[in-house]
Amino acid sequence: YEGGSLPERYHDRMIAINPLQGYVQLSRFEDNGSTLSVADESRILETDDHWFRPVDITTGPDGGVYIADWYDSRLSHVDPRDTWSKKNGRIYLLRSKQGWVHVGPFNISDSTNEGLIGLLSHTNRWFRQQALNEFANRKDSSAIAPLTDLFQEGGGPRALEALWALNLSGGFDEEIAQTGLRHADPFVRLWTVRLLGEAQALPANLSAAVSEMAAIESHPEVRSQLAATAKRLPGPTAIPIITNLLRYHDDAGDPDIPLQLWWALESKASSDTRAVLSMFRDPAIWKQQTVRRFLLERLMQRFVIQADSTGYEACARMINMAPSTSEVKILLNGLQEGLRGKDIVQLPPVLAEAIKPFRKELGGHSLALALRQGDKKAMEEALSVIGDRNASVGERLSYIR
Repeated sequence: YEGGSLPERYHDRMIAINPLQGYVQLSRFEDNGSTLSVADESRILETDDHWFRPVDITTGPDGGVYIADWYDSRLSHVDPRDTWSKKNGRIYLLRSKQGWVHVGPFNISDSTNEGLIGLLSHTNRWFRQQALNEFANRKDSSAIAPLTDLFQEGGGPRALEALWALNLSGGFDEEIAQTGLRHADPFVRLWTVRLLGEAQALPANLSAAVSEMAAIESHPEVRSQLAATAKRLPGPTAIPIITNLLRYHDDAGDPDIPLQLWWALESKASSDTRAVLSMFRDPAIWKQQTVRRFLLERLMQRFVIQADSTGYEACARMINMAPSTSEVKILLNGLQEGLRGKDIVQLPPVLAEAIKPFRKELGGHSLALALRQGDKKAMEEALSVIGDRNASVGERLSYIR
């Protein structure tokens, strides 16, 4: 809640509704890498009245919190008959005892551009959002110059509001983007990257700037946005961003970034196979925990399920580029998963040749792959395991299949 009337200690709190159990909850935000986690603190509104059903919540221009109460013992559609109460709904206003001020009549749509720009610095978020709505309705190019001044001179929150207003007014251009990418406030940088992704293509100089930013960006939320935006951009622009995020940052412990990077990389696996493979020419990439834990196995599986020459050749190249047997084992896990359920008796020669040097080291994986190639010795070994009642049931079944 950012109404402007709550004490500073509550600015990292959230007021949330629970309509099924009939109470209003105060929760605390806690940093969790590129996202937030929420810890419940207390129920700030509860009642013994089982008809209380808070179904919606919002803030108002007075800094208060407005709660819509369905007020009915029934909330879900357990009975198809239209028998619920339609006269008892009500709206509650929850307000602070400190600093609440009554707001008289006003009409934001009558404000001048200068007045709207002034509202972008209002302590109450409601007014800032309504000002942005009005900029979106007007799309007035005469507002671009003063908004640019506010963006370049304002601090973090004011610059962010100005950036949003500039975008809504048609003033988000290359110069603004370059300034935003270098801005001291991480959320201005984040939103600049996000807005750039809306075009789904970047000119060369902005493409280079975003790629360089990915190498040095210190804030995890901005790196998360870089990964999300890379998904939307074409391969030649996206691959350098993904590469730099992997090479220069260890985000394996982040709750979201590793799979966001996979989401971006997977989207280029077919359209930009060569560029994806070129990332792995760098031995340092293979050592990154994000790559080892989240990308290698999935990428190998993704290539093999294509079931075409491009995918098989990509699998072979990944194996040949792997710096050690340790990485090959991860790749072969993905290969096995990709082949599961496939009616393939023999692997393509290019892939079989890449696997051959690793048969001894890879034990069960090697035997299963050799079976797929019709290797007679492997068949004898597999039959021996199948007939061994003390062998792993899973292994015996896999060889029978």
